[in-house]
Amino acid sequence: MKESNTPELKLPEDPLMDEVAQETKPASRKTGEVEAQDTVQEEQPATEQATPGKAKIEVGKKKRPALSLEYLVTGAVEAALYAALTILLAPISYGTIQFRVAEALTVLPILTPSAIPGLTIGCLIANIVGGFGWMDIVFGTLATLIAALLTRVLRKFSWFATLMPVITNGLVVGGVLSATLKLPFWPTAATVALGEAAVCYMLGLPLVKLLKNNVKSK
Repeated sequence: MKESNTPELKLPEDPLMDEVAQETKPASRKTGEVEAQDTVQEEQPATEQATPGKAKIEVGKKKRPALSLEYLVTGAVEAALYAALTILLAPISYGTIQFRVAEALTVLPILTPSAIPGLTIGCLIANIVGGFGWMDIVFGTLATLIAALLTRVLRKFSWFATLMPVITNGLVVGGVLSATLKLPFWPTAATVALGEAAVCYMLGLPLVKLLKNNVKSK
């Protein structure tokens, strides 16, 4: 048999079809890239969910102010009471034999730290008004400050804490009076300490117990 020599027919190339094919390829690439970006974004929130918790914890921790309004007001009241009682009862508040009623407040550091600056400022005012000169102003006020600090440190032991103003004022104030009035030191220190002990243990400790009971009842 003879082979047919019929020529093959070739269709002319359509330029429109070529443009469509070229446009579909980038579109498929873009869709692939979008899907990849979506998967990455879905994985990121899982790692970032832990950070809001840390932010909440950091916001929840608020530092208390070092000096609150209650602290300042309480200290001011204690300073005013000390100064007023000492000045109003001046005849028994100054001298070698003294029964300074305001010293009953020296045990208040057992209850509150605001009594430390309050008593110190009150004593300073009282000594300026009716003390024995600059030595009494400086060293008498310093004795009150030291006694208040020691009382605060020993606040868990009320009886022993109350002894701190007695010892401090007996030694320091007794020394000031001895130097100012030219008196023997030890007898002067003893009389000051005895007056201080009477006020602190007879008035101060009952005052602390009364205040403690009122706080508990509330």
